[in-house]
Amino acid sequence: MTTSRSVQQRIRNRLLEYADWVVEAEHVPPDLGLNELLNHWEDWVRRPVKAETFPAPVFTEPEAEALKAFDAAWDRICSATPASIRDERGTMASPAWRDFVAAAKATARAFSVRGRLSEEVELA
Repeated sequence: MTTSRSVQQRIRNRLLEYADWVVEAEHVPPDLGLNELLNHWEDWVRRPVKAETFPAPVFTEPEAEALKAFDAAWDRICSATPASIRDERGTMASPAWRDFVAAAKATARAFSVRGRLSEEVELA
């Protein structure tokens, strides 16, 4: 039986994977392109981010704070780029991109304390 907590744990794992994807794309655009990379964030995060967006115990306080900062960096990179990015290398040379990648690295570090959560067994 799938409950909201197990769904949240799965979402948490996808957010960790997303942060890792951004870090991997730091210097080389991903095969799917920057547009897809940026758009994928909203597949997992309901915006605007609120306190209850990343609830305990699925998310620790450091994880939630890192994700809030990551969301703010995501918003800045999206605001600094056109709706459809054509110059990926130019985008990746921008301060907004560097901040976005730095936020992804900070998020990955915060998540590394516990790593991936079970997608089948709920946290107590």
